[in-house]
Amino acid sequence: MKLIGLAAIFMCMTMTGITFGNRLRERASQLQSVIKLLYEIETMISYQALCIYEIFKIAFENKNYEKLKFIEYFVLNYNKNEPFFMAFSNAAEKSIPEMVLKSEDIKQLLAFATGLGTTDVDGQIKNCKFYIKLFEESLCSANKIVSQKQKLYYSLGIFAGLFATVLFI
Repeated sequence: MKLIGLAAIFMCMTMTGITFGNRLRERASQLQSVIKLLYEIETMISYQALCIYEIFKIAFENKNYEKLKFIEYFVLNYNKNEPFFMAFSNAAEKSIPEMVLKSEDIKQLLAFATGLGTTDVDGQIKNCKFYIKLFEESLCSANKIVSQKQKLYYSLGIFAGLFATVLFI
């Protein structure tokens, strides 16, 4: 019975390390999806005369953006009488627990949304390009963190599990 408990403690600590490591990789994946979304929004603004809701509805139907829960919340809770930025802000707030983006990533996303639909086509395209660059910098930083810390979290989880197991023996 003691061995089963020790094995459970070891597995729990190891899984904790793996979870933290995977969260780093998931953030990078979500940032990649945001960048793809911004490129797609830029393209739709350039070549199609779609309203913002229609753009997000198309993105909602695209399987590549399933991890970006704010799109789902925005589309499902859309209200024509509510200003776009308010609806988008509410969707972003609701999606925070389900996403692993940092608060600065969410702030960048909200800053992008403030300029969306408020200027002419050229202004919106420039807004998209500007935030694509910002999110690419965030992605580069996230990838560096993944390469530096993911193995560290895995190792710390294993060593913490081993330490706890040895401590209780």
